[in-house]
Amino acid sequence: MDQMIDLAEQYTPAKLMDQAKSAHVYIAELGDTIVGTAAICPYFDSAEESIILSFFVLPEYQKKAVGHQLMEQLEKDSFYTRAQRIEVPASRTAKEFYEHFGFKVKKPDNPEDEHGYIRMEKHQKLSNC
Repeated sequence: MDQMIDLAEQYTPAKLMDQAKSAHVYIAELGDTIVGTAAICPYFDSAEESIILSFFVLPEYQKKAVGHQLMEQLEKDSFYTRAQRIEVPASRTAKEFYEHFGFKVKKPDNPEDEHGYIRMEKHQKLSNC
């Protein structure tokens, strides 16, 4: 719970607006309610690596396919499909979700970074077609 509160405080509207300048941002809505968000952008301006950020689903909508739909949308995004490597800073509670989509912990011996995120990554082979 402490980690979730910290994340909510970090992701202010101003931070999200700034992030949207270089990211493709997706919003999941149910009626007039935003129930989830996800963003993907180049990893430090790389043309071959991307990072997933601001992936969040309201707790009362988790386990109801909202996260899966957001991830499926990200998987179609040009930042995702062009990337040889995709990274995601996962919360402890999201680790299993990302594993379902083929992400693996970068440093299994020391998985959490200084901010409490579990750095995960996915390598993918790109076709030349």
